[in-house]
Amino acid sequence: MKSFQFLLPNKQNYVVWLSAINLLIGVFFWKWRTEAIIFAFLWETAVLGILHIFKLYGTLIGDKPNGEHSKRPQKYTDWDFRFLCLY
Repeated sequence: MKSFQFLLPNKQNYVVWLSAINLLIGVFFWKWRTEAIIFAFLWETAVLGILHIFKLYGTLIGDKPNGEHSKRPQKYTDWDFRFLCLY
């Protein structure tokens, strides 16, 4: 039983517990539609994923040590960009 001790509320995970309680109260007492909650989570995931792609792309094209482009050849092709967008 000690292995499941991390699932109990404590000061490291109290925000997760408050969020879960808020969702349950919203669904059962405030009559939130569950489809709206699922859609909100999916939309949040999509937006954060797009922002992450931009952040990765900025890191890829912004490789400028000491204020200038690095000396290694930078031959980024369409394949590199597609790979970046995929992950």
